[in-house]
Amino acid sequence: MGVFEQFPYANFHEINIDWILKALKKYGEKLDAYDEYIKKVVAEAVNDDHLTELILTALTQYGLVINVKAPPDSLAPASGDGSTDDTSAVQACIDYATNKGYGVVFFPAGDYSISALTMSDRVALVGANRYTSKIVQRGGAIKPLIGAVSNSGIYNVTLSANSGAQTEQPHIITHCDNAEFSSLIFTDCYSPILASVEGHCQFTEIVFHNIGRTAFDITGNHVTMSGIYIDTLLDGVNLFTLFGNFN
Repeated sequence: MGVFEQFPYANFHEINIDWILKALKKYGEKLDAYDEYIKKVVAEAVNDDHLTELILTALTQYGLVINVKAPPDSLAPASGDGSTDDTSAVQACIDYATNKGYGVVFFPAGDYSISALTMSDRVALVGANRYTSKIVQRGGAIKPLIGAVSNSGIYNVTLSANSGAQTEQPHIITHCDNAEFSSLIFTDCYSPILASVEGHCQFTEIVFHNIGRTAFDITGNHVTMSGIYIDTLLDGVNLFTLFGNFN
């Protein structure tokens, strides 16, 4: 399988490979066993685009990165077309990484229609960037889009509760335990983060758009926030409802 079949995303230079490597180092192995191979392919790179392509190929070869549009071991691919139900396909990728003990589930550019996902320890979700990789909740949802995030992280995606298509008002994040959220857009949600916190949780470079009640409704300690941007907050909406120790 060629690299473009493994990572069907035309503009490799727009993928921030640092997010993938960061997540792997934090939630997976130290990558020591792969250093020599990665050094070899880096040395062969002729330009930045080629370098990113080679790194993605190497990480895919070792099963460290699981592309939802081209998953391993005959798993069904996600479509990312905004209408097909991608829940089972994406959850299968998360479960595959879970069985390995760690990994990054990668979302190329696309709109992924999802009912709800179950996260696992040491399995991170990473998009190409937060403006083109979107996880959108399907209409009629009764469960949180993501729910609990423990010993893991979510990076470089838009998370939408698709509130206009819901009869209930499900949240996006409901529990955090040693979790990191960075370069995200939370949109079209009544209250995206209604969470109890254990351990340490970090929110950086977060955009809130079209929020119906409260952006952060958090109970717990050891929460760090920086780079919080409010794009659209409806009239009468609170930005924070916080109980605990925060930085």
